[in-house]
Amino acid sequence: MHELAQRLRHGVRTHDFVGRIGGDEFVAICTEADAQAASTVAERVLELAREPIDVGGTEVRVSVSVGATVFSPDDGRRPTADELLNRADDAMYESKAAGKDQLHVG
Repeated sequence: MHELAQRLRHGVRTHDFVGRIGGDEFVAICTEADAQAASTVAERVLELAREPIDVGGTEVRVSVSVGATVFSPDDGRRPTADELLNRADDAMYESKAAGKDQLHVG
């Protein structure tokens, strides 16, 4: 889990934040990111997660399902942090339903 967390941290921009929210779920908060920037960061995370991980001399491969959401001030009412997390979580489950190891922006 530590190796994957480190990879996720390297997949975002220097001023973004990555944290573990429970179990095997992580969140990246990318401020001032439009849909294109969010997709670019998410694609980088997918690529980094696909690289094998050495666990005691054994090569382990994992897959991740990525869900992203974007808020723009032009969208109207500013969503709460919980609302944004719920939208990203819904998008992640759409990725899983599509076959895992995918990205969905919702």
